Amino acid sequence: HNTFMQGRIISSSELECKLPRREPGNASLEIINGISGFLSKKIFIQFLPDPSLLTISPSFGPFDDYTVIEIVGTNLTAGENVVCHFGDTASSNALSSSTNMVVCISPPRKVSVDSIGPAKIKISSNNGESSSSFLWFSYDAPIVLEEVTPNYGDARGGDLILVKGQGFKDVSTLSCKWGNSNPVSLALFISDVYIYCRTQSFKNPAVVDLRVSSNGRNFGSSSIPFTIYSSIHIKHISPMTGYITGGSLVSVSGTEFWRDMDLRCCFGYTCVVAEVITRGKLTCISPPHRPSRMNFEVTRGQSFPNILSGFTFEFIHNPIITATYPSYGFVTGNIPIFVKGSNLMNSTNLDCKFGNQFSKATFISDKLLVCDLPEQISASTVEIAVSVNGLDYSSPLFFHYRERCQEGYFCGQFAYWANPAPNGTVVPLSGALNFTVCEPGSFQPKSGQHHCLQCPVGYQCPDFGMSKPLICPPAFVCDKIGIRVATTPCPRGNFCMNGTKSIEHNVTELENFETSLNLTLGLRPIFSERPFACPIGHYCIPAVSTNIPIVSNFSTPQKCYAGWFCPMGSYSPEGSGPCPTGYYCPSLTQAIICPKGFYCPGVGNTYPLKCYPGTYSESVGQNVCTLCQPGYICPGVGRVAPQLCPEGFVCGTSGLSQPTTPCPPGAFCVAGTKFFVVNKNMNGSPKPCPRGVICLGGCAHNKTLDWLPSSQEGRMAPQLCPEGSFCTAQEGSLNGSGQCFPGHYCPKGTFDPIPVPSGTFSEKSGSIVPTLCFPGSYSSSRASRKCRLCPAGYSCEGYGTYIPRLCNAGTYRSLSDSISCKSCPVGTFSPYSGNSDSSECLPCPSGRVCGQQTVTNLTTATLPCSEGFVCGTATDRTSQFDHPCPAGFYCPAGHTPGKQYGNMCRGGVYCVRGTATSHTSNLCPEGYYCSPGTPGPKPLTGRCPRQTKTMLGSSMLTECMVVDTAVCDKVKVNPYDTSEDMSYYPQYSYTSLVDPETQIVFDSLSSSTGELTVLEKIIPTNHSGSTTPWKNNTVEVFRSCPSYGSIDNVDVLTLIGRNFRKSNVLTCRFTFTECQEPYLDDTNSEVNDFMPECQGLNHANLTIHSLQPAQYISDTRISCRLPNFTPRNIDLNGNTDENSCQVDNRGFFFWQKTCTLQDNLLGLCDSNMNIRLYSPVVPCSEENIASGSCQNNPSTGLQFNPCSTQQVIVEVSNNGIMFSGEQFIVPHTVYPNIHNHEDYKIPKSFARFRYLINKHENSTFGWNEQSEKGIVEMDKSICLQARHSEEGVRKKRELGWFHLTFMEQGHLSLDFRHLPDTLKYNEHYKVAIYVRPSRCSDSTCNNNRVKELGKEALPCRQPLVLPQWFLDDAVNKNQILNLTLLALDDTLFKVEVHLIHGLFLASSDFFLSTLTVQVSSPARSRVNREPNSEEVRGEVRRISPYVSWEEQVTDMEYIFAIKYSAEYATVISSPLNLPPRFSAYQRGRVLLSMNVTEDNNSPIVRDKISEIPSHKYWENPEPSFGLAKESIDTFQETFHGLAYDANEKKFSYKLEHILLPYLPFFSKCRGFDSYITMWSLLESQDCKLPDMNESYPSDWWRRKFPPLPHQDDISYVGPYDINRFYPVSDWCERVLSCAFEEELEKPDIIPRWFEATGGDKLFSVLRDPINYYEYTGKSRT
Repeated sequence: HNTFMQGRIISSSELECKLPRREPGNASLEIINGISGFLSKKIFIQFLPDPSLLTISPSFGPFDDYTVIEIVGTNLTAGENVVCHFGDTASSNALSSSTNMVVCISPPRKVSVDSIGPAKIKISSNNGESSSSFLWFSYDAPIVLEEVTPNYGDARGGDLILVKGQGFKDVSTLSCKWGNSNPVSLALFISDVYIYCRTQSFKNPAVVDLRVSSNGRNFGSSSIPFTIYSSIHIKHISPMTGYITGGSLVSVSGTEFWRDMDLRCCFGYTCVVAEVITRGKLTCISPPHRPSRMNFEVTRGQSFPNILSGFTFEFIHNPIITATYPSYGFVTGNIPIFVKGSNLMNSTNLDCKFGNQFSKATFISDKLLVCDLPEQISASTVEIAVSVNGLDYSSPLFFHYRERCQEGYFCGQFAYWANPAPNGTVVPLSGALNFTVCEPGSFQPKSGQHHCLQCPVGYQCPDFGMSKPLICPPAFVCDKIGIRVATTPCPRGNFCMNGTKSIEHNVTELENFETSLNLTLGLRPIFSERPFACPIGHYCIPAVSTNIPIVSNFSTPQKCYAGWFCPMGSYSPEGSGPCPTGYYCPSLTQAIICPKGFYCPGVGNTYPLKCYPGTYSESVGQNVCTLCQPGYICPGVGRVAPQLCPEGFVCGTSGLSQPTTPCPPGAFCVAGTKFFVVNKNMNGSPKPCPRGVICLGGCAHNKTLDWLPSSQEGRMAPQLCPEGSFCTAQEGSLNGSGQCFPGHYCPKGTFDPIPVPSGTFSEKSGSIVPTLCFPGSYSSSRASRKCRLCPAGYSCEGYGTYIPRLCNAGTYRSLSDSISCKSCPVGTFSPYSGNSDSSECLPCPSGRVCGQQTVTNLTTATLPCSEGFVCGTATDRTSQFDHPCPAGFYCPAGHTPGKQYGNMCRGGVYCVRGTATSHTSNLCPEGYYCSPGTPGPKPLTGRCPRQTKTMLGSSMLTECMVVDTAVCDKVKVNPYDTSEDMSYYPQYSYTSLVDPETQIVFDSLSSSTGELTVLEKIIPTNHSGSTTPWKNNTVEVFRSCPSYGSIDNVDVLTLIGRNFRKSNVLTCRFTFTECQEPYLDDTNSEVNDFMPECQGLNHANLTIHSLQPAQYISDTRISCRLPNFTPRNIDLNGNTDENSCQVDNRGFFFWQKTCTLQDNLLGLCDSNMNIRLYSPVVPCSEENIASGSCQNNPSTGLQFNPCSTQQVIVEVSNNGIMFSGEQFIVPHTVYPNIHNHEDYKIPKSFARFRYLINKHENSTFGWNEQSEKGIVEMDKSICLQARHSEEGVRKKRELGWFHLTFMEQGHLSLDFRHLPDTLKYNEHYKVAIYVRPSRCSDSTCNNNRVKELGKEALPCRQPLVLPQWFLDDAVNKNQILNLTLLALDDTLFKVEVHLIHGLFLASSDFFLSTLTVQVSSPARSRVNREPNSEEVRGEVRRISPYVSWEEQVTDMEYIFAIKYSAEYATVISSPLNLPPRFSAYQRGRVLLSMNVTEDNNSPIVRDKISEIPSHKYWENPEPSFGLAKESIDTFQETFHGLAYDANEKKFSYKLEHILLPYLPFFSKCRGFDSYITMWSLLESQDCKLPDMNESYPSDWWRRKFPPLPHQDDISYVGPYDINRFYPVSDWCERVLSCAFEEELEKPDIIPRWFEATGGDKLFSVLRDPINYYEYTGKSRT
């Protein structure tokens, strides 16, 4: 058995030998030198049997953790060198090993794309060669926990908990671990997202971490906190009674109530949700229940056992109150109210509620109780109700509170009216029982008052209850309010009469003496509010009451002492003393004041004395005369006033009777001069002599008069100053003040030197006249000694110039210029004179153009700025067009920069730069509107919204009118969103927003207008309040990733598609093609053929399918393992054709391709002008590139070699039955040779994968074995990137659909209450309901743009026609609108809101979440077919393929149907609500209704019935049986009479009966519209039992059950059921409100249903229910 193996020398001391295969046992190893034949020493090697690995436990674990694995097998090795190998790169030493088991740990993997997946496990025992036997260990994604429901449990354990997460596996080792508890508990698998775990028991409450393991060993790092609570204990509940109608708030006290518990209160078997208030308290609402006493329990959700409380809860009848006595009361309350009613009970919680106030009630009987009326704030009407349990109250009655007695009125305890308070009394507070008398010091003259009046001034109020005050008594003063008794005495010196109000007395001067006297003498009675002065000659002490004196009666005036003077108001006998100084008293009763010019010295004068000379008295009552003041003289005696000092004299002392001192020299003295100092500003002083004159002394005035020795007037007058001199003021010398100054001249009489006038000068002193200035100079001021040079801007051309002449406007002159003025230069102007330099010539102003010199007047000498331009300052002819008018504005002539934004362009036109005036030549173009100030023809802000357009010259957004779309321009897919199909309306009308009287109409059906484009589609569904929407189950496969590769570098494919479902039968099917023809790219393939390279290919060209289980990744991605592949065997049959596959002598395939000129130039061609291509990648030919058939894969300009690659078709199935690559066709009819309609087809979908089957080490295109793997991996990373077109959400196309099976109803509720009033239905938006299956044709155009009826579209692109009741303008759309769809077969429906007016696109958000969809099904019609038969259970059918691609299974539906026969129409006129038929269902086989509730105020709108049903309804609507059969099949018609005779093989048509799911005749009913389905009418919660009467009393046995009893309570009584008397079934009584659709004013030939006589048959109801197949006549879906 010697075996020789070739060795390989590694070094001089190391040799490598490959061991041969041998039987187990020891063998020797020797080394033989082949040259010398040297034989080495023997080495013994033990050959062990190959280990066989049998099982592995566990066979999976998380990739990020270590997993302890037990491997069971045979021929295993026990020892320390056992190693477990995981794949090619990872290994671990065994923890233990024996001959039949090895325990090792799986090493974790790094996070990467390949982290998850299987790994081959092999075992080696010598640290070298691994076993050939292997097992698979799956590295799974670690379990991630997301949620646990509930997240708490009882410490007793045993609670079932729902856990949500990722990565759960359906294995027996799926386990849950609570904290560090051991052992763990097994979990119940539901899906990869949900499992159930059962809690373990704990001693104490705690928070533990919940972990889950798939293999029972690796519990990972993902955990969720789980709370363990102590057991709940219930202590008390309140109340313990409640009403049978439910709604009682029950409070439960106990322990261990937690808010995060799903606590529920159970009343018997009925549980309701509880609300936790505190840890020791919770509340819940009692449910409705029949009268009984039930056990009360608490549970923590559906998965927890109930907690027994030991308490019961009694359901009692609701108390009813019918009347109260009295029915009203005062707001003060506190009176008994009797309440009458029924079901009243005596309990400790019995009370009454008045509004929001409560009062205890006293039980009298079960029909009467008494309540205390509580107080109320104000008069009102409140509700009174009664409670038996202190919590729930009866239905209320109204109780009227009357207002309590107001202020000023009092009410008796049992009085129901108010009494006013009498005079002298008041009621200060409301609600008083009696009045209050006014206190002393107050009174009240009126009745019904709430406060007393204080006693007024001048009065006293001494008693209680006074209705009027008393006048203040004499001798007293009442000067305050509120005086009880007068206590203030009249003041001394006065007397006080009745009603004295003030302590201030009257005037007591002497001039009132006469009045005092008259009062004294009683000549004039007087009433005064103040005290009067005591009479003259008398005195008055305090508290005198009269002016009539009575001797020794001191309450009256008393005489003064003899010889004393007593004036009015004296208060002592001495009075005011003797006659006073300044007076003389000729008698005892008179005191006369001393007159003017006299004086009365001392006291007791009897006559006055005259003033002596030098004095005077100018006022009365003087006791001495006044000395005459300085400046005056007082000649004579008895002077009343002094006399002024005469002129020419000074009277400087007092008491002068004559003047003595003359006026001083240099001054003159006027009359009254009293001072000696000369001062012209001080009165009484001598005035200085005027300038220009001389005053020699004694001057009396300032008038000049020549002096003459004999004339007294001349001596007293001033003299003129001499020539050449000047005399200043106060000059007394004949020589004056001095000579005249230079610059002045002095003629005779000069008082000041006179300045020489302007234009003259004077250089010397003493000048008499001035000298004129010479030419070229001027003197502009007086007193010039010399003349000045003429200034700049002026000219001085003559003698005596005193004012230089200004240069004229438009000229200037500088000092360096000549005498004349020069003109301003060109380009300037000067409107002013006197310019001193050329720089003072102003630039031309803004808005003007200055084009010449010497401009003075802008109006006449300049031009305005040209129209359309703006001219700034200094604009001349060369620069006048430099600045055009800004855009958006226009500039008339003469526009300045400051006004360039002043003239805004008007609306409807636009103004570009340089616009001259606002005119209509620049009208706003179509499609735009130009608001004021528009700068250009197409403003961005003025563009009309989508599908709207304006006319020329539009200025407002509202002028944008809707634009129709030509039929030939319609597109199918929205160019802005490829997931949305375009929709159009052929007919449309709307009101102009500019002119409400204008109606704009589109009608492509009857006119040449186009169709209306739907601008935006909104899916308004509110999913939170709606039924679960439909989900598409049609599997689509787009591509594989990677799309190519060899067996060596690709083992798993990722398939990208849609609607993948996670299931146990998710499968990939691989199909290998035998075709070897060159093929086109995927983009040019036909959808009906599997392989584009095999035109006409069928399954005969394909190899046997290979099925592989798929791994679910997401709805759009799965992965499949590639099956083993054997390359195809190409039978060449001697084929040597060009462009074909050949094989060389080595057995390698190549593609023989015709050489191109370029190939020949490169020397690549053989003698036959062919080229051999071995590489799996070859260049595309010019023809391929030109035709677009180049694959450009794996890179641009390349494609795969068809001879060294082989394609595989990959399909997917969710259920293992229906694969995506199978052609799905539902024929529209089984009748042959008729094709008026289209078949329903779903295109096949599949992915392609190309196997690389040739060696390609000599590739000339950068492709070899070394680069292949990298290229494939690179392309794989690219192709794995998601594409929105493939995996994105198809919002507008697939979302929003709902599924209705046979006879189900979809209830649509549109809440449009918030829509603005400006948003009008049918003009700005529409509601569109689409239904599938459906089919219809739209108008299209041929290639010549001629309109024609297009190809039938499946599904129909037009929505259902909504009911007239919905569309009518009388129905307000801004409310909740309800619609109902009745499915006559399996259907899908979708609701969209279409925005159709571009101006309202911004309102799309208004419609979001406005729709709720609820689906209801017939549930009570599935009853026994025959008495005593077994109930049919488990009967199912498949859903229509139009709705479900997989034809999923659903429960069989049953309904009670109505039979209507043609013969009935001969007696009674046909119902107007007969169902539509045939093509009327082209938009969907549903019946649509408008549901207006009873409380809705919308009017009932009748349908516009175009044709009354007649005998034609029962006839064949088609011209032939074949066409009728096609229509019946196409539209799934059930209302027909077509029959086929198999024996005679011919059709016949005879329609005698139809089965209706709804009631005929009855239409336009609120809540139903025209289709009242039997099942929805009789299976409604609105069903009621008969009202109580003699036939159906309150104890009627049927009242034990609700109208629709529970299924378990249904009781059938047959003819032989002797012991059973009462059959229990549904009992439904309802009242509907309907309107007649018939025209009642027009009679019919045949009686109508409401005109029928007794016994006439309207319709029949089938006794037994029928199912889907029996109704539709189908044998299968």
